[in-house]
Amino acid sequence: MNHPRSYRTILALAAAVLAAVPASAAGSPKQPWELTPEEHAATRIAHNSEAPGNAAAGFSNGAPVVVIAGSKNPAAFMPNELFGDLVHICFGDHPQQQEGFRQHILAVAVTQGFGKDLFDQLTPIVKPFLDASAQSMRAQLARDKTAMASTETAQCRARASALEAAYARFGKDRFLRLLYQAVAPNAGLTSDIVSVKQLMYVERGCQ
Repeated sequence: MNHPRSYRTILALAAAVLAAVPASAAGSPKQPWELTPEEHAATRIAHNSEAPGNAAAGFSNGAPVVVIAGSKNPAAFMPNELFGDLVHICFGDHPQQQEGFRQHILAVAVTQGFGKDLFDQLTPIVKPFLDASAQSMRAQLARDKTAMASTETAQCRARASALEAAYARFGKDRFLRLLYQAVAPNAGLTSDIVSVKQLMYVERGCQ
């Protein structure tokens, strides 16, 4: 299965209070971090009908795209997407950006009961994912199509494994709340129109 194509941005670092979002058919309100991956996927594809109107922000081929702003629609992000943002910004190659975002994440995390050593604890958890991401980038730079396909899948699986390890270390509910309260409000995404099946395939580690 092809990976959904997307371009991701992290918006201005600003604290945000997330409003409750409509959830299940039962009608009880849920916060974004309380939704299942399937519910996140359903929220995402609900935006597909808006895609033709987003064509101006589209890719070079002019195909319709979906544009999501986490400050308005945090529930439209999949957990793996927010985790990927957290890792690449907080452990990336841009020290100034890294430091500012770490401070923002940590400020929220401490209010939720995480320790100030959050990033020290995350470092060994995310290392395999960072290594896989670096290999994928090298394949892209070399324009090696065979390597690109294999390393992209390896990166997807490494991200899913690292996210599961973070759930195990910190507690799934706690870590999801951190992602949706600290990362989602500053996240943005522009992607091709995708299906629930595609979103869940990536969420499960491309397996």
